[in-house]
Amino acid sequence: MENNQQSIAIVGFMGAGKSTVGRIVASNLDMDFVDLDGLIATNAGKSISAMFSDEGENEFRKLEQEALRKELAGTGKVISCGGGIVLDEKNIRLLRERSLVFWLLIEESEVIARLANNNDRPLLKGRDFLQEVRQLMAERRDKYMRAAHEVIEVDRLEPRAIAEEITIRWKRFRSTSRERNTGFM
Repeated sequence: MENNQQSIAIVGFMGAGKSTVGRIVASNLDMDFVDLDGLIATNAGKSISAMFSDEGENEFRKLEQEALRKELAGTGKVISCGGGIVLDEKNIRLLRERSLVFWLLIEESEVIARLANNNDRPLLKGRDFLQEVRQLMAERRDKYMRAAHEVIEVDRLEPRAIAEEITIRWKRFRSTSRERNTGFM
């Protein structure tokens, strides 16, 4: 693992709790919090669903990459990434180089339970919900794994417990990183 990571990035499938957990982690560590999808929506003046409808997924992914690059140029942030951030290999490289990446691993049954009544997910609108969740999760699993430095299984954990685990691992990483930089081990 590289020692130049100055921020925390949280990745995972939709419904994993990335934004909720990210806010708690940022508070725990007194760091700035960035919800990447929220930032993109605010900058565009419309919801992510509207962006997918109006401009299409490809345009959204370009804006997503720009926002990620900009946010990772700074330091000391907790960044909650959208579920599809790992679809572009450039994003995976950028995440790994500039942040400590936590993958919130969620099982299919938990995603289904959490999202069954949510109609605001653009990739699930107007499609066979169960089939689409299964397909997207299968397509993204290896990409999340390649992006992640750390994996946390979140199915039976409350957001505070997940955030505490990330906080502990971040502090351990920072401590080990400082020891390496000063020559102490």
